[in-house]
Amino acid sequence: MITPRDRFHPTSRKHRTLTGLLVGLALVMANIGGALAQSQRHQDAVDRWEQQRQRDQRLDQQNDRAFQQRQWQRQQQETQRSFDQLEIERRQILNDRLDRRPLEFDRPPTTVVVPQQPTCRQYTQAYDAAGRPLGLICLR
Repeated sequence: MITPRDRFHPTSRKHRTLTGLLVGLALVMANIGGALAQSQRHQDAVDRWEQQRQRDQRLDQQNDRAFQQRQWQRQQQETQRSFDQLEIERRQILNDRLDRRPLEFDRPPTTVVVPQQPTCRQYTQAYDAAGRPLGLICLR
């Protein structure tokens, strides 16, 4: 006959069943705890990846803006150089035209009356081919 003491004896069937259930429950709890820890590690990794992706995206946008700014500045400089070159060419053309014009078409003669000179009473300004004044010439 089984006494109340023998009911939970280490070799009894109930004891083995109860021990098995407790060990099983402990394993299930450990698996759940491990799964939760793994899930948290996974979520942390996903969060780090997302932060890195956002940081990379911001850097890409900044680099794109900086590249566009440099490209715009380069275009502005090239445009300014083109305008400067056109202005230089225009001035060269004008200077070439001035050098080829006859002297009488450079400037109209101006008449100056100088009363201090008793020998000459009327002067005119003379110019060279480039349009630079040479000095006064006595007319009378």
